[in-house]
Amino acid sequence: MSSPFLFSDKPAGPYSRPDVCRGAPVPGRRRGGGWRRLARTVCLAVLVGVAPAWLVAKPEKWVAVQSPLFTVLTPASEATARRWAVELEQFRRAMQLVVDVPEQQLQPVTVLLFPRDRELRPFKPLENGKPEEIGGFFVHVGGTHALALALDYDERTTRQLVFHEAVHWYSASAEQNLPAWLEEGVAEVYSTFRAEGDSCSFGALMPDHLRLLLREGVDVGRLVMTPREGIRFNEGNRATLFYARSWFMSHYLLYGRGSPGRDAIARYLDGLAHRADLEGAFRDAFGADYAEFGRKLAAYLKQGHYAPQRFRVPYADIESKLTVRPASVAEVERTKGILLLGSRRGETGAALSFLQRETQLAPTDPLAWQVLAEAQSMAKNHQSAADCFARAIAAGSRSYYAHYGYAVARMQASEVVEDNFSPALALDVARALRQALALNPRFVPAYQGLAGVVSALEVYDPADRRLLEKGAQLAPDDAAIDVGLGVADLREGNERRGRQRLELALVDPRATADLKQFARRLLHVQDWQEVERELNELFAKSNYARIVSRIDEVRAKFPEPHLQSLLEVNRRTATAADRLSRAVEHANAGRKADARRLLQEVVDSDAEARDKKEAKRLLGLIGQ
Repeated sequence: MSSPFLFSDKPAGPYSRPDVCRGAPVPGRRRGGGWRRLARTVCLAVLVGVAPAWLVAKPEKWVAVQSPLFTVLTPASEATARRWAVELEQFRRAMQLVVDVPEQQLQPVTVLLFPRDRELRPFKPLENGKPEEIGGFFVHVGGTHALALALDYDERTTRQLVFHEAVHWYSASAEQNLPAWLEEGVAEVYSTFRAEGDSCSFGALMPDHLRLLLREGVDVGRLVMTPREGIRFNEGNRATLFYARSWFMSHYLLYGRGSPGRDAIARYLDGLAHRADLEGAFRDAFGADYAEFGRKLAAYLKQGHYAPQRFRVPYADIESKLTVRPASVAEVERTKGILLLGSRRGETGAALSFLQRETQLAPTDPLAWQVLAEAQSMAKNHQSAADCFARAIAAGSRSYYAHYGYAVARMQASEVVEDNFSPALALDVARALRQALALNPRFVPAYQGLAGVVSALEVYDPADRRLLEKGAQLAPDDAAIDVGLGVADLREGNERRGRQRLELALVDPRATADLKQFARRLLHVQDWQEVERELNELFAKSNYARIVSRIDEVRAKFPEPHLQSLLEVNRRTATAADRLSRAVEHANAGRKADARRLLQEVVDSDAEARDKKEAKRLLGLIGQ
């Protein structure tokens, strides 16, 4: 079924300067015995490695403010934390008025508010080896979500970036695949979220985008056909042409006067899911081809109405339900580690140091082990990842991702390929995937994983078919789940339907090369089982000559050495049995010479030892 840094804890300030240790004067200070005594005290403290108590920096105190879905951690004021917690919760409730996603489907988010940008820099994504010039970012790592902000950074840019990513967080729970332009465009539209008391709004004008479009225009066909991998994502620069065009086209569809509206978007998505003609799906949904729709956008650009959409989301109701407590060192360490894992993927060393420290501080916290497991997995320490996921589960984790992650890590640690997927491992993995689905029945990757395991289970469980059918309802076009249903068909004896599903996967353009290879392998196994069944029936009928000819017919289809060996053994056995049988017939009919010839052929051949022994015994009887 895709992270480092360290803070310095060295005390800073004038008392760490070498010239102070030498007793040199500091501007603004009176030269005198008191000051010299102070300097001597500091120098002695440095020499013996002990700082006076009044020089040791106090541990930073963090506060935690919680709403139903957001936990804000900061060393800044409680009031600042409360303001952000309320506004994020208002954003979430306003989004629900636009696209209703049940609250239980949304994943919690931890927010780290740094008072200054310099404190955020060690966690920022890198661009050309340097921290990006952004004031905040959003990460998703292994079932956890975290948001980082610098409170002294440019507020407008930071807010747009944060709420853009928060739209992705929210829409991910809606579980609807969108084309790149629509997904990013809608996120840009809603990134303009504003809250003033109870009044909230979406859809405000984005001046930078508008200026760019007045110069460049909107090429609808090019925009719609841009694949996700063709976008150069730079989360610190929202003024790219792709983002500007996506924002404007989405804004027109959502708010433009005379636009085809939200219903047309739904028709368009349905058309994309069920037809290959992308321009036809666009034309039928929006009532215009690319060129005509471009002219409508040009008119909207010159005469557009950009008034935001307003909602009422009670501030006091949210604020009164917030909970405030001291933040634990463990949760701060964990969130810093998560930020690193998400922002600097491929650099797991520093993140691991934070997360390992967290497990020492909170050894019974299942989330501590889960996030450490994800870091170990990203570092390709797959066995350690499996062990940490197991610790999370043993600690009482109720996270679907802990069970799913364990299943994936177990397979990666075992370096599973088709020939070494043992029944015991398959059962362990299947149990973990079933538990993941029990905790989150909407998590499609777990259905995909189960689909790949069903064929290796020693004992087939019909309940797995019911699970895969639920997965197919959630993702009706998922080729992997359909292959799993094909395996279930075969294991239930419905060979015709099972083969049909697997054969369809071989020509399905949505199936990956690995999935097609898996389906081809399953069909190959099915072919072999059919040959085995046929040969067993022929042996039962003592039709040895047909066994030999059938093996010669199919031998080229099964080039695997162990199958070739098995076929050869069966061919030798059938050939010897055929000669022995005919020799007995000849002997009984008085044709002893013919019988001796056949029996001698068995003795001189590469027949099995038992067959040669039988041929010699019969030769002895004929000679008497």
